Amino acid sequence: MDEGGISGNNSLNLLPPGLRFCPTDEDLVLHFLYHKANSHHHFSNSIIIPHLQLHLYNPWQFHGKTLSNGDNIHYFFSRVGESRATESGYWKDVLMDEPIFCSANGDEVGIKKYHIFFAGDQEEDNCEN
Repeated sequence: MDEGGISGNNSLNLLPPGLRFCPTDEDLVLHFLYHKANSHHHFSNSIIIPHLQLHLYNPWQFHGKTLSNGDNIHYFFSRVGESRATESGYWKDVLMDEPIFCSANGDEVGIKKYHIFFAGDQEEDNCEN
């Protein structure tokens, strides 16, 4: 696979070599994640972004399991409320939520969340409330 391209399993090899996955946030929500969240698996776009149980993986284990644009950005779907603790550490929401708006009508269609991986036990994190 070419560097910077899509890495991963069979569902991620749908694009020809040389094409990159560079959707806008609006595209991600409206054309990929909406159908996946509502279990509309018959839409071909819903299989492009894999479902990942975040607590099962450390960031160095993402290769082949997520859709990557080659810039250390990984695309995957994860249900809200899943545990974020792994065997080696935990994922923490950095509370930098960004609303995603529809360009056609200005309606908010989603929220972009950021997570950072911390090695070690969550109890050791002094920033927890």
